[in-house]
Order: sequence, then structure tokens, then C-alpha cells
Amino acid sequence: IFNMRGEKSGIIAPPYEGFAPGKMAVAEDGSFFVVDRNSLKISAFDKDGKYKYNFGDRNLFKSISGIAAKDGRIYISVMSNNPVVRVFDTKGNYLTGFGQIGEGEHYFSMPSGIKVDDKGNIWVVDAFKHRVMGFDIEGKKQGEFGIFGDPKKDLYYPLGIDFRGDTFYVIEKGRGRISLLKRVD
Repeated sequence: IFNMRGEKSGIIAPPYEGFAPGKMAVAEDGSFFVVDRNSLKISAFDKDGKYKYNFGDRNLFKSISGIAAKDGRIYISVMSNNPVVRVFDTKGNYLTGFGQIGEGEHYFSMPSGIKVDDKGNIWVVDAFKHRVMGFDIEGKKQGEFGIFGDPKKDLYYPLGIDFRGDTFYVIEKGRGRISLLKRVD
């Protein structure tokens, strides 16, 4: 743990032997969820960094490409198995899911990131299709942007997303850049 000046102010102990922290998501209350890259378990910590519990494993997820936390839910995107987007409560109970890997406009190819906006829309980054798609909790498409094309203005292998207000920040592996895009409703 580091303070705003980058000075070390604490350490969070691994919850068990062999824990290899990967992606993580922080909830509004300060609790956080960390993917163990070895086991694909999701470990839950309280706002003080105290380990609480874990859920899932390689049998459930096979792969995890993204994790987000919002409004008492945990959103996970996977690159294999259907559904691609899975929603859990903060105790690890499965609530719903949607999306499939496949060819065609309505399918995912390589989901690589996930984030939930203040309206509850779930934004999923698809690296191989060079796009970002938004969905409601039932999986109904709410928006989409990005295509493979002009290297100066189009997305190229996007991996992650975040936003503030009407601005989307998209990390692009293919161009080694972060693109800022304005949302237009």
C-alpha cells in the first residue's frame, strides 16, 4: 500500500500460499477483489486489506480477462466458456450472465477488459474485434464503438477501459497508446 506521495504505508498479506495477484477491482465501500492468476479464485478483502473469503476457480472460469465491482456486484469477463460476462454478488453468488465467443457481429472474439459506468451499463473491450460494447444487466446492447481501420483514429487491439463522465479512456496494445473518446448519447 502506498500513499499519494508514493511512500510505502503498508502491506497486505497473501491470503494463502501460492497466491499470485492479477487483475483487481475496488468497490465503492473500499473493499476489493483480486484475481489469483494461479487458481483463478477471486479473493475478497475489506477496506482495510483484511482477507475475507474467495470464490470460483479454474473449473468455473477457465480464464479471466477482466473484473469490475459496482453497486454490490462483481462483473467478470472470460475469454473462454459461455457466458462471456458473468455477474456475481459480493459474496460470490452467481446472478446472471450473457454473451458468447464466436464469429459474427453479436459475438465476442477476445474480451480483454470490463468496466461498469454510473448508469449501470457494462462495457466490454474486445481486443480481436477492435471494439468496445456496452450492455445493460440483461445483456441488451446499449452502445458500441471502435473498428479496425485507420491507425490514427480507430482502435487497435484495445485491452482495457475506464471512464470519467463522458470521457472513455481505452488502452490500446497494438498502438501502444491510450485513446480518449467522448461519449455522445
